[in-house]
Amino acid sequence: MTGSKKLALAKTISWRVVASFTTFLIAWAYTGELDTGILIGSSEAVVKMFLYYGHERVWEKLLTKEVRGLSGAPRRQAAVKTITWRVIASFTTFLIALVVTGELVASLEIGFTEAAAKMILYYQHERAWKSFHDKREASKKEVSA
Repeated sequence: MTGSKKLALAKTISWRVVASFTTFLIAWAYTGELDTGILIGSSEAVVKMFLYYGHERVWEKLLTKEVRGLSGAPRRQAAVKTITWRVIASFTTFLIALVVTGELVASLEIGFTEAAAKMILYYQHERAWKSFHDKREASKKEVSA
């Protein structure tokens, strides 16, 4: 496995850990039940891996075609892709919470809280990895100089 693939894998795993742990904490906080938090958090971890893979495959196919308003607009592509994933992911968390708890209001609270929390956390996660990447590149330049 190449260095960039290892880095991408590490980044993927670190985000899934942060994201699923966050969902667990939110579900536990809203339900007051540790077992329910664990069940919702672990269920979303598994389900979202498959959904994310499907989302990536759809976007790969879309971006190989001329899609009106997205071709040649990387920021717009990234924004639309981010929004579509967040909608799918938060709706999935809501559905899992609803199946597990049977409580509509608690499930909506978990889904909306998760959406807000993960937007903030994802931004911070991306910044941390960018900082790590920049430092890594700088140290490579120093070694080669």
